[in-house]
Amino acid sequence: MYQNAHHTLRKLMSPAIPVHSYSDMLRTEPGRLMIFMREDDHQFRHWMVSLGNGRFAGMNNMKIAAHLGEEKRVLLMEQLGEFRNNLLYPRGAKYGFRIVKHTLGVKPPARSLLQVAKELLHRSTLPQSACEYALNILVHANRLSPQQSAAVQETMAHLVNLSNGGLLSQHKLEDVLLDIQLVTHSMALRDLEPGKLVVCYTPENHYHMLLSLGDNHFAGGNNHQFNNKLGEKDNIIGAQQLGLFNKGFLQ
Repeated sequence: MYQNAHHTLRKLMSPAIPVHSYSDMLRTEPGRLMIFMREDDHQFRHWMVSLGNGRFAGMNNMKIAAHLGEEKRVLLMEQLGEFRNNLLYPRGAKYGFRIVKHTLGVKPPARSLLQVAKELLHRSTLPQSACEYALNILVHANRLSPQQSAAVQETMAHLVNLSNGGLLSQHKLEDVLLDIQLVTHSMALRDLEPGKLVVCYTPENHYHMLLSLGDNHFAGGNNHQFNNKLGEKDNIIGAQQLGLFNKGFLQ
């Protein structure tokens, strides 16, 4: 009976993708089924569901390690153990687990960033910081955990000199943001994929941050302070509303 049920389940799942590190776990999309197998006998021991951003839900987690208990819990990847030689070793264990991830054949449609941004507009209070506003959308879209958002905000705060009017400091943005792409014309701005942070700054180091929502939509807090032609409620705008490019500079 168990073998037949297991065979049926395998038919519903996509091919297994090995998980070898925290980085692999962090990149695991919400809804993925995580399978844990003991390295010494290769037998299935436990499964959990990824919630995204290194968080996993399951019950009877004592099958991985006794201290994780039997109750339903959401655990961070670090709580499950540490990786050595592509295996996950629970705290205090002498054995490791091989982990693979699957996708079940049916999954709910994901909300677009534009949908999430529009939904958040109806909230009574919105974040005042342009950085927090953009990251808040990623958190509610399950693209970023609250802890990751807080860490990015803290790091960005170190780049801003409050004693000098909140200007961007001379530290390089490359130290904070990855895959930086210089945008010098309107077409490149319109074609930015969803989820990209857009940082506009002047030679005097005044700066403004927005989030690309895709399909030529951008979300930002207090956009009217960046462009005085915009109203206070113009939080979702198009590239043309940001301004026009002249010799590679947005004006």
